[in-house]
Amino acid sequence: MGKDHQLLKTARDYSQFVTTFFEAIDLSATHIYHSALELSPLSSIVRKVYYHQRPHPSPRVIVGIKDSWGPTATTPTKHLYYLSSTWSPCGQLVAVAAGGVIEIWDALTLKLFSTLHSNKSGTEFLHGLAYSPDGYSLACCSNTGIIIWDVQTGGEVTRIGYKVTKNGFNLAWSLDGKTICIVSLQVWDIITVTTYDVTSGAEISTGTLQSTFRPNLWAHEKSFQLATVQGYKNYTIDILEVGSTPTKVESFPIYSDYSFEVFSPTTY
Repeated sequence: MGKDHQLLKTARDYSQFVTTFFEAIDLSATHIYHSALELSPLSSIVRKVYYHQRPHPSPRVIVGIKDSWGPTATTPTKHLYYLSSTWSPCGQLVAVAAGGVIEIWDALTLKLFSTLHSNKSGTEFLHGLAYSPDGYSLACCSNTGIIIWDVQTGGEVTRIGYKVTKNGFNLAWSLDGKTICIVSLQVWDIITVTTYDVTSGAEISTGTLQSTFRPNLWAHEKSFQLATVQGYKNYTIDILEVGSTPTKVESFPIYSDYSFEVFSPTTY
């Protein structure tokens, strides 16, 4: 796994190098050494491998070399907005729920990698989109159930039925990839948390809780945990273990009623 990770990291760095300095590289091989390598960031793998091979004498950049590749951004041109998005476990792809399709984008080149469609007409996607831990499957909540695709073939693998609400969902895979948990808002402040078996589609557990704001959900050990904001004026963030009766495992005060994002320290 360590070698594979380093290989992917190297390949992405080479791709970033070529994409950034394509015009210079296209002019001549000399421009690679006199321009591209000189302007590449200090942490670039390409720079570390080839910089010492520059011909002498060679121009040098004394001030202004970046430490790393800059952030990449893109603006949608086809859709007015995206319902939800998620990174692939390898960090190379970004999946987005857009209109009536799921689009998978290459995070480095910002090119559309593939488009996933539902086999059932009238399907509308809702909030809730997540890759399986191995990155081979992608699940999304819709008005007809949880749809799971094979990312490599683009084919729909299965559909898990549930009681649909109009208020959106949050979705997460377990760390072993065997179960899926969804969070839905039934009424104003009543949250339903349901866990399903991925293979059979059978419901494993369901529970309800009261939450002032939409909770955040993540995989934790063999189950799931979620964070909710509780209270009025004096607010707390409660961390709960998912089950038929969600169990509080931690609570701490906050001093704002704003909605929030949260990352579990035990996962990625």
